[in-house]
Amino acid sequence: MKKAILAVVLLMLSGCAHYTSVSPVNDAATYSGTGGTVDVVGGVDVYSYGEPARKFKIIAVLNNHMLTSATFNAILGSTIVESSMASKAKELGGDAIILRGSSESGLGVDQNGSMTTSATRKAIVIKYVENEAKVAEQAAGFDSNNKHVGLIVGGWEATEDGPDTYFEAKTTYYPDGKFSGAAIMKKGGKKLIAVVSGEWRVSGDLMTETILSSSIPNIIPVGFTTTSEIVSITDGEFTCKNYTDGKNKTYRRIAAKGGGRNDE
Repeated sequence: MKKAILAVVLLMLSGCAHYTSVSPVNDAATYSGTGGTVDVVGGVDVYSYGEPARKFKIIAVLNNHMLTSATFNAILGSTIVESSMASKAKELGGDAIILRGSSESGLGVDQNGSMTTSATRKAIVIKYVENEAKVAEQAAGFDSNNKHVGLIVGGWEATEDGPDTYFEAKTTYYPDGKFSGAAIMKKGGKKLIAVVSGEWRVSGDLMTETILSSSIPNIIPVGFTTTSEIVSITDGEFTCKNYTDGKNKTYRRIAAKGGGRNDE
């Protein structure tokens, strides 16, 4: 928050001006990297080094042009530019951007005695291939005949207990394609409770969940969608691979009072 306020003040004092140009890319090829350094900015993955270790397509190239003081550019230039480019990528339907280099040149000294610079930053906008399957699944609607649906319906729970973290989640999937859930997360002495509800869909071995209500919308926003691959499922245990972090997570069936399945 302090950094955001500082950015606004410096923008007002420095007379910073910048814009982002877009060059659409019509490329059907699929690429994949080996991983790298990534931050999440406004819901968009920003790779400052390397490329995603997952399949993706290139949908556009961005060029950001900034005219500002050398001091401002050194302190917050990259933060402002990356935020602007991530926002533009989201408008274009991208999931991530890969930063591809920058250039800077001095233009002289302004009336305040500060060096004025012109900086350009390039980025590639990409869309994860598995997210295309997500869109297709959502468009297909709820498939009640899918082989997994009968086993998924009901209550499930998962826990993770580490040296400095604790996570507990309970989710109930209903036969009409709705779900509700609650989670408790503890880390470093801090505690967070989330209560959500939404819709779930299954297409083949892919399961998509979309948030329709959230008690912490600033962290889990309405409309947030995740896709998981169903690795295995039995009447008592459910293992899926989340495409967001690539990790497997195992859930256990919540038994109803008196034993048996909890399908309420």
